[in-house]
Amino acid sequence: MKLQLHEQSLPLVNLMVDIDHVSKPTYTPAFVEICDPMKRMVGDGVTLLACKVKYRGNTSIRYDKKSFAIQVVDGQGEELNANLFGLRRDKIWVLDAMAVDRIRMRNRVNFDVWNAMSRVPYDTKLDRRNGTVGLFVELFINGEYHGLYCFTDKENRKLLDLKKPRVDDKGQPIIRGVLYKGREWSSATRLRGYETDTTWQKKVERMGTRIF
Repeated sequence: MKLQLHEQSLPLVNLMVDIDHVSKPTYTPAFVEICDPMKRMVGDGVTLLACKVKYRGNTSIRYDKKSFAIQVVDGQGEELNANLFGLRRDKIWVLDAMAVDRIRMRNRVNFDVWNAMSRVPYDTKLDRRNGTVGLFVELFINGEYHGLYCFTDKENRKLLDLKKPRVDDKGQPIIRGVLYKGREWSSATRLRGYETDTTWQKKVERMGTRIF
């Protein structure tokens, strides 16, 4: 990997993992080596991190070129926030395979356009950003070339600066922000309609929506 680096190189990412044991439900112990010609991280452009790896996605899991979720850990295997490529500090990162995207840029361009035109309506530590940021990398798995990927952060509570719920004296939850993800196509996910306040909770329960 290091011998292939030059001034026009994309960053190189090498996952060192027993790939036969990687699955979607659970993380597998691994190491990730990152070679960045722009040297956006501490060191001489080469960074080695302990991590855990699992496959990512629902329908995309069927493809040979799979996406990965990477959870950075410390020497004791505990979650560790790390600032990778200077994007931001977080513990979980995404390697998007872009398997069905023939031009390998659809998601990245769409999110970059979205970030340029949209901000959350309150102050956050990340300049009110509500979309992912990322960059293209070339992925290796155990030293073997695996293709072009997009390395991104995640849309999560930390990005949106949402507080964890608390419980009042009566045992009722105090909601201080909600992040939800639809698990099926509907008028809302297609941006053709929305649910009223009176039907929202039932819709959430029916869809099996995850609430963070």
